[in-house]
Amino acid sequence: MAVAPLDRKLLAILAADIVGFSAAMEADEPGTIARLMAVHSELLDRLIDQYHGRIVKLMGDGTLVTFDSVVDAVGCGAKIQAALAERNAGSAQRDRVMLRIGVNVGDVTLIEGDVYGDAVNTRRNARPSRKVRSGKTELETALRLNPGSFSVLTYYLSWASAFGEPARGADLADRAVKLNPNYQPWASGGLRYAYFMSGRYDDALKVMERQKPENYSKYAWAERAGSLAMLGRKTEADAAVKEALQRFPDLSIEAIANDPAFNAAEHQRHIETMRLAGFPPCASGEVLAGLTKPLRLPECVAKTTP
Repeated sequence: MAVAPLDRKLLAILAADIVGFSAAMEADEPGTIARLMAVHSELLDRLIDQYHGRIVKLMGDGTLVTFDSVVDAVGCGAKIQAALAERNAGSAQRDRVMLRIGVNVGDVTLIEGDVYGDAVNTRRNARPSRKVRSGKTELETALRLNPGSFSVLTYYLSWASAFGEPARGADLADRAVKLNPNYQPWASGGLRYAYFMSGRYDDALKVMERQKPENYSKYAWAERAGSLAMLGRKTEADAAVKEALQRFPDLSIEAIANDPAFNAAEHQRHIETMRLAGFPPCASGEVLAGLTKPLRLPECVAKTTP
């Protein structure tokens, strides 16, 4: 019996899922479902349609979308994250929704409206949005085709350090600020990280002024205190560490150093600056219990050695 040829096509695939979904469902299933549905109706559906995407699958907290253009896929992902950050800024902590977004490009097979292939399977490796696994090729493509897009620049600039080019990330941040000097507070996170990783600590602190301290993440507090310490502003660094620990009691150097979203160089920058700022070095037992193979600092290993 002859088998009909498969319908194959080169597509851009966007995969999104909610950070901490399982824990949120355990804590408040009705509320989590309501927030997920609200994000879809208020943001995702509208923006996916605006960028000519097609939702292929809805899998609990996950969404799989196809695009004919990688530029549209990247633009959609950037817009979603920007809109979500703005929405979260005005919401209580328990009502905030954070998405991981992954973009990949590849040859896929179309069967009865579904898609199959390696380009789709890479969604399982998605990291938080700053490390979309599409790789450097998509970074270059997006920047080449959208040189004047603030959203695309801010979406990609913090990846430069992941590709071993932190100075380029700072250059992209300069371009973004020049394009839109009146940028919204949501953009300051990527700008801060790009400047921090390139060692431009003054600029990292400057862009943080667009955000209120109550909206800082634990990474923002770690990088703020570390930047102040690197600039020799010890009193301010001490105050930042104190406030950070009040807001995030489990924040430690090891806690940040074990985040899988960062590469070795990024971990080292955090370790050096957080150590100088005076953060507690060792992660709590509760944090360590959630890690399969935790990275331990020498001083923390010494404490546990009989």
